[in-house]
Amino acid sequence: MRAAVEEGLHIRDRAGRWRQPSADAPLDRLPLPGTLQELLERRLAHLPAPTTPFVEMAACLGREFDAELLFALVRKDVDGAIAVQQLIQRCVLEESAGGRFRFVHDKLREATYAVIPPEQRRELHRRAAVMLEGWPGDTPRSYPLLAHHWTRAGVPAKAVEYLEKAGEWALASAAYRDAADFFSRALELDPCTPLLPRSGAMLRRARWERHLGEALWGLGDLAGAAPHFDEALRYLERGAPRTRRRWAARFAAEALRQSVHLVLPSLRHGRNVDDAAASGEAALAAARQARRHYFAGEALPTLAHALAATNLAERSAVELPLAETYWQLGYVAGVFRMRRLAEAYFRRAHRCAERTLDPEGVAGALRAEAAYCVGMGRWEQARRAGVAALDLAEAHQDPHEKGMLLAVLAHADFCTGDFALNRQRSMEILGLGRRHANAQYESWGLYTIGRNHLARGELDQAVKYFEEARAIFPHVSDTGSRILCDGLLALACVRRGELERAQAFCESTTALVRDVMPTVFTTGHGYAALAEACLGLWDHRRTEPDRHRAWTACSRLWGYAVLFPIGRPVALVLTARALSLAGLRRAPRWFALRGLAAAEKLAMPLEAATAHAELAWLAPAGSPRRGKHRDEAVRRFAALGCVQPQVEADSSGGRTSWRSRPPPHSARRDAREPANQSQSTIP
Repeated sequence: MRAAVEEGLHIRDRAGRWRQPSADAPLDRLPLPGTLQELLERRLAHLPAPTTPFVEMAACLGREFDAELLFALVRKDVDGAIAVQQLIQRCVLEESAGGRFRFVHDKLREATYAVIPPEQRRELHRRAAVMLEGWPGDTPRSYPLLAHHWTRAGVPAKAVEYLEKAGEWALASAAYRDAADFFSRALELDPCTPLLPRSGAMLRRARWERHLGEALWGLGDLAGAAPHFDEALRYLERGAPRTRRRWAARFAAEALRQSVHLVLPSLRHGRNVDDAAASGEAALAAARQARRHYFAGEALPTLAHALAATNLAERSAVELPLAETYWQLGYVAGVFRMRRLAEAYFRRAHRCAERTLDPEGVAGALRAEAAYCVGMGRWEQARRAGVAALDLAEAHQDPHEKGMLLAVLAHADFCTGDFALNRQRSMEILGLGRRHANAQYESWGLYTIGRNHLARGELDQAVKYFEEARAIFPHVSDTGSRILCDGLLALACVRRGELERAQAFCESTTALVRDVMPTVFTTGHGYAALAEACLGLWDHRRTEPDRHRAWTACSRLWGYAVLFPIGRPVALVLTARALSLAGLRRAPRWFALRGLAAAEKLAMPLEAATAHAELAWLAPAGSPRRGKHRDEAVRRFAALGCVQPQVEADSSGGRTSWRSRPPPHSARRDAREPANQSQSTIP
């Protein structure tokens, strides 16, 4: 219809009715367009001549644009308001909110843009970019638009300048996907000519690579972030070693250098400004790589990068937000029980963050302290530091830091038996991950909710959440999370009686923990669940492979407990169970009693209840000691809101479905108990 009107084959009479101007103008004279593009080009070709500059510039400005900007860009000898009104009447443009206009359909804009000659297009984009640079009310929101116009104008240097600004603004605003796009485009546009070492261009590309890695990290793509951190270090002549021996050599060299820095502070700073700037940038990239290796469970690269980051930070005379380098070493020193050194590094992290006005650094230092205190079982200290850091992260709207802090606090809540608060924080982590498209945080939220259901005995719900989390793992390079989730899933399957499936998860988790040093404090429940699941399989089937797998899992759990005291109670209790299944008489009770004492000392109610349940199982049938331990276990599990099949079944005289056989020595032990043992009490 519009095409017929434009061709003069349809007009309105005085009554407003459509009619043909004459019988000699049949509608079949209107040729049918071969494509949609032809139809659009025909409509545009019949626009009044004065509107052409306006529609062409509008096509360069985008689907929607500011009316004042359009009028300022087009020559003054044409009345812009009249031209725009004609375009509205021709159904090319329409009014939008806030004094803006837009194309009725983006296909119209694309068709208009396609017929503009290339040289003219570049000139229009150049004019638009120049005008926008001086436009009143310029904000960071205009950076992407300026980068677009300078790119289309064929001026890559200016485009790269605004892509960098847009990327930094997006990163600071937690718009991680946009930031990744901006820095990727900047790297593509920047000429890949040979760069001089430590030159400004080299430092700039290294910074973009690091920012790109940080953006991908913010999306939970740890595997995708790693190559960009590596590339940043390569630009700065700090390439990563390729073999374990070279990693050990790097670690030794950096540890020696840090020792020298502690003794002779005057040797810290670089020889010149360029060297100091390169050291600062390399320190930031190395710190990010240390964090990535930490989540991958790679202890030696974690230590080497953390030390390298600290040494490089101390060589830099440039004030950069390098507090992360210090709190990383503080956490590592704390894990290895060097408490004074850990506290010294945490203090240095706080001073560095305050000196550089780095709220993220302050929050990170508090989070590292909280994580260290959780691993040591210092719950009040952990909560004080964690809550203070969480308040800071919320005040500065930092979702990435907030997610990690919620994970630390949720773990403390679970260990101390506050399952309601643990679930609330786990749901927050899940919501945060989904809102910000962060796969890592989404997986954290899912399996921590599943852990909560497992503790309460809600096995079907637990398995559902664990399986949802496992579906995300291919997109997240987080070995600690896989250990935790798969170990808990193996235990849930054992308790549901799905032994073959449980065996498969036990085997896959055992393969994960074989060569991994447990540096992530949250993985303790994964190690414990793996050991308990393997012991359950051994208890059911009594096969040699099950026995070997159970002892291997217990040894890995002890590897965790050596570094983190919060793993000691469950390690002692499960060792008691393993010795009981092996047929020993006295040792199991000795270990279980010490597990109970450790749980009471660390104020871990779930582990204390489990220890009482184990002691009830180990006590002779019918003895007062068995009844008292059983009653205490039932009371404690009920106070926590947990369901413990073993204790409930035992209280009614039956046997649990997942631990169906008594210890093989129990009959012999009952026969040999002295007559007065029935008078014994709980020690």
